[in-house]
Amino acid sequence: KPHSMRMSEEQIEAKLTEYFATNPVITRRQFQFLCQLLKPTACRVIKRLVEEGKLKKLASAHSPVYMPVEGHYGK
Repeated sequence: KPHSMRMSEEQIEAKLTEYFATNPVITRRQFQFLCQLLKPTACRVIKRLVEEGKLKKLASAHSPVYMPVEGHYGK
């Protein structure tokens, strides 16, 4: 059974900081591939980052995109 790659919080933060240096928003799918996570894990991590106030959800429920909140990920 496939598993998500184990990444520390610091590694995820570093990947997102690097990504947002050149991109204004990220999708769940892009985040999933960036951090090498399975879809359920990527959804849980994104949900947690939104709840912590690090990412802001934009767009509709069916095609959301996320942008960094000021003060996070180099913004």
